[in-house]
This record gives sequence, C-alpha cells and structure tokens, in this order.
Amino acid sequence: MEEKKVYGGEFISLYDHLGHAAGGKLGQKVAYAAVQCGVKHQVKELKTSYYEGEIYTYPSEFLTEYFEIKKAKEVIIEKVRYGDK
Repeated sequence: MEEKKVYGGEFISLYDHLGHAAGGKLGQKVAYAAVQCGVKHQVKELKTSYYEGEIYTYPSEFLTEYFEIKKAKEVIIEKVRYGDK
C-alpha cells in the first residue's frame, strides 16, 4: 500500500495563496487533486463586501507543490508544442 504524503503549514485559501480569486474551475481542480493525494481540507465561513459563503482551505505546502507541478507541466507542454528553444 502506498503511503500518502503528509503536508504541513497553515491552512490557507486559494485566494490567499494566489493573491487573487481562483474561480470555480481551478477550485474544482485543486479539490480533486487534494482528494487524490489524501489531503484533508478545512472549510471557513467568509463574509466580505464581495463574497459571502464557505471557502475551502488547504495546507500551504500542498498548494505550493500543486502550483509548482502545474507550472512545470505547462513548461513541458510549451517545449513539446514549440520546440525547446
């Protein structure tokens, strides 16, 4: 049986990690990746002038790794698509 990696760090939202709203599609992709990795999320209630409702938060280490891998994949796709220049 494969052991799941344990992620640490403060639980933060995608907004906190990215510095801007992530949107529903990206939120769903991150939630799916978290489930696949066995990462538990926490739900926070948020009430601001522009948003009211629940938000998911994840360990900061998980979000950092997720977006580093996502960026690396995008670079590889660009190299394959346009050649390694």
